[in-house]
Order: sequence, then structure tokens, then C-alpha cells
Amino acid sequence: MKKILVFCLIASALKVYSQESETWRLGVEWGMQVNESKLTGGSAMAHPRFEGSSSAGLALSVIGRFDFDRRWMLSAGLGIRGYGFENKIADPYPAGGNRRYTSLRDETGLLEMPLMIHYKFKPNCKMARWLVGVGISQSFCGGSTSSGKITQAPDVTVNPDYISTSTTFKAGFYPFLRYSIGREKLYRGGGILNLSLLVNAGFKELGHTVVNYRVDGINYQHEFSNQGNFVGLKLTYFFRPLVSKSKT
Repeated sequence: MKKILVFCLIASALKVYSQESETWRLGVEWGMQVNESKLTGGSAMAHPRFEGSSSAGLALSVIGRFDFDRRWMLSAGLGIRGYGFENKIADPYPAGGNRRYTSLRDETGLLEMPLMIHYKFKPNCKMARWLVGVGISQSFCGGSTSSGKITQAPDVTVNPDYISTSTTFKAGFYPFLRYSIGREKLYRGGGILNLSLLVNAGFKELGHTVVNYRVDGINYQHEFSNQGNFVGLKLTYFFRPLVSKSKT
């Protein structure tokens, strides 16, 4: 009985391995990240109630991958990813209650085309493994300007003197370096579920915002820059293999 079980496990592993030799797959990817913004000018001091926080963004992509063999894989995709700024003013809140903020968000979406090479480590007995990747993502921004969208305004009178923003996202092409480390599960039917940590590094400014606010009778102004730097997560499901090169 034990020999039969071992044989079945080996046969199952060989079936999975055979699906990774010169094989194409398509997948769908969902992602989220925190975009970094840096202070570049304006008032040297900020009021304690002000928070110039990094903005969260979402992503949706179609991804293709080519598995050369059990160790190397190339992936390429086409998708949309959100970038932006978020600025907050802390407001009075009930004693013992949750903190409340007036928050302004400025966002845009970039069309991205990532191309990455991955090294796949040896799977364990449950057909799960680690992999690391490095590559580039060529992105395009259509350009836009905005004055900030209020996403939370609790029980306060919001007006341009309280907090306002003026934001510009510059039209153009933006290359990024991209790194990943992930874990993926291989299924007998040929599908692969991948969860990865992404690190994105930009080279030039894609967005700039000027924040004005007035607290306790004092006016403040700060300027922030966004180069597309972020840390995020992505969840990708790859469907069963297309016809492999070895079978054509």
C-alpha cells in the first residue's frame, strides 16, 4: 500500500513537472500597494494635526508566463495601476471614540506593461514553492490635474481655507524597476495560484501636489512628489497550460 502511495505521488509530481517545460499560461492578477510620496518644499514646519500620508492604490492586469523549465520563468502583462496622494487633518472626536479625519485624495491610473524574469525554487511535497523575480515595467500616464477629492469629512465645515490641494500628474512614459518575492501553489489540473510581494522603483516624478491648510489661525503649505515608488501585494491565478512548444 505504501509503495502504491509513493508511486502515485511521484506520478503526480511528474505530471506537474511536465507542464513546466517550454509552456505558456495566461492569468489574471489583482494587486494593491502603498505609494510613497516625499516632501519637496513649502513650510518647514507642519501642524501636529496634519498627516501627509502615502496613498493606497489598486491594480488589475492580464498576465502571461512562459516556463522555460523547472527553474526559470518569464512573465509579461498589461494592466492598470493606481497612483496618488492622500493628505489628512485630524478632527475632534468623541472621548473614547475612534479618531476622525478630513481626508483629501488625488489619484490617477497608469497603463503598465511589466516584463520580469523569475527563478523558481524546488517545490515541497505539497507542490508549493518560493520564487524571486526582477524586471522592468514600462508605464504610461495620460496626464491630469485635480483639486482633491474629499473621502472623509466628519462633522466639520470643509472649505478651501481648511484644507485644499492642487495636483498635477504629468503625461508621459515612465520606466520602473520591479522586484518580487512570492509563493505559489501548483495544482494537478495545471493551474497555479501565486501570492507575491512587489517593490517598484521609479526614476522621475510622475505627480506633484501642493497642500494648503489653515489650523488655529495659521496658514501652512507643503509640496509632495510621487515617483511611482511603492511596496505592494499581488494575487495571480494562472490557468492550465496552453499548448507547449514541445507538443507543436
